[in-house]
Amino acid sequence: MIQFARRAGVLFLMALTLSFQAHAFIVATLGDTNIDYHRPTALIVAGQGHDLGTLFMQSAVGYAYKMKKTYPQQQMVLISVTENSTEEDTAFFKDHGMQIVEADGSTLSKRSFVDYMTNYQRISSLQIFSHGSVAYGIQLESKYRRISENYSGIENLRGHFTDDAYAILYGCNTGWLMAIALAPTLGIPVAGAFSSTDFHQLGTDGEFYINESASLPSGVRFASSGSSYQNLRMTPDNHDYTGMWGNFSAGLGFYKFFCPQGNLTSSCQKAMAHWATTIISNQGNTLGSKQKFADSLKDFMCPNTKNPSTRQTCFTKMEQAVINNTRSYTPYNGTSISCNWQKCEFNLNCRHFLWKNIGHCDATSTTNGGSTAFMDQYKAILDGYDLLSQ
Repeated sequence: MIQFARRAGVLFLMALTLSFQAHAFIVATLGDTNIDYHRPTALIVAGQGHDLGTLFMQSAVGYAYKMKKTYPQQQMVLISVTENSTEEDTAFFKDHGMQIVEADGSTLSKRSFVDYMTNYQRISSLQIFSHGSVAYGIQLESKYRRISENYSGIENLRGHFTDDAYAILYGCNTGWLMAIALAPTLGIPVAGAFSSTDFHQLGTDGEFYINESASLPSGVRFASSGSSYQNLRMTPDNHDYTGMWGNFSAGLGFYKFFCPQGNLTSSCQKAMAHWATTIISNQGNTLGSKQKFADSLKDFMCPNTKNPSTRQTCFTKMEQAVINNTRSYTPYNGTSISCNWQKCEFNLNCRHFLWKNIGHCDATSTTNGGSTAFMDQYKAILDGYDLLSQ
């Protein structure tokens, strides 16, 4: 059950949206100087980071390089807000091997965002790196310029995707409403987070850690990210969300996929496996090896800690669950919500505060434990690997 108390807060945000100073967005490509709107295209979006600086931009660049290595036949198009200035940010992308296609000062509103994407006739994936909130959706250019599942124009993207396309929303709390609603609206599998998310960077020991020095084990340093940022990734935190947007009493510690038909089909499995081959992990290219594919997926789904034995326990329990055909294991350090491929079981109550300019939400599980969502998704994606060659 979802309850909203919007009142005057919505009108206030609408007024701010209309009056907010215009920003600009940049379109860049990797490996191509011109855009072909009829070619299979991976769209990678970087929203405004504010206090995070260019981390969303860095993440987008990293995935563009990883995806280009894995699927060189696909066109990589990066859409980014202007984080600093048009000149500074275009220089950033050029310095990291990107070709600037557009930087004309246009505003990245929800309308211009969707209108621009409808130019592409064969979108193979849509990945969005940005802030997210349950109450207001994904942040584009500012706290007041967002796009949510309620935007009436977003259904125009349906029919613009390839058969194995997917979308993944990397920001905080993008699963509760957006991913669930967008899967049937867009007609493709969509994944989102059910907790806060953070940036993780590869350490010199070959493991990923939250990109703060305090998260590193003794004797481990962060590996150099180089010019392509393929050592940087976003993953959900392994605990219930607490922050400016609310205090939750349930969640999930991985990006949960939802299928457009509401049930698990081979096309949904194939699309999820397509995504999993592009994961930034310590396994490199996983297309040619199902074992490396499985190891990469476990690396991404298991929580990162200073203690290597904790992660190894997660890997082992996942492997044992596959062998024993059990579904109940989860490493989540909180209350895991129960989900199928259409929805999850929770109560969500959001209140909009005019004087705070935020929407504060509470989330609770409506089941008493027994979530199988973690292993269900791992097994479904693992089986989807065999469909990639079809």
